Amino acid sequence: MTSGNSIHTMQKLRIINKYLGLGILLALLVSCNNTAKDQKAKGLVQTRVKTYQVENGWAFSIYLGDKEYIRQPFIPVIPGKVPFATNEQAMTAGKLVLSKMVAHKNPSLTYEELEQNHLLPAKSNSQ
Repeated sequence: MTSGNSIHTMQKLRIINKYLGLGILLALLVSCNNTAKDQKAKGLVQTRVKTYQVENGWAFSIYLGDKEYIRQPFIPVIPGKVPFATNEQAMTAGKLVLSKMVAHKNPSLTYEELEQNHLLPAKSNSQ
């Protein structure tokens, strides 16, 4: 087998693994949250991130089907209850969390991830 064929085969396996993992996650979530009758009626569960305004900023929720699975009204990891500054920041954070869920990883965000994605609040001049 040539090196090119090996790389191509590995890429195919990664794609298959990615979709297989997503399918397994969705199947588990459906089975945990719905009865067998509901599952047949609804089919596959759709995942989505929804942002919403809160006092002084933005927040996000992650939905699995029609059910809210995660509600994040403020920026995780940092002290206090500080919301995201913009709708875009809240959406970016929500998509990061959802991508971790799909990859079967702990969905918690780290300080480093917040920093890398420019999701931390602006520092005030009074500090």
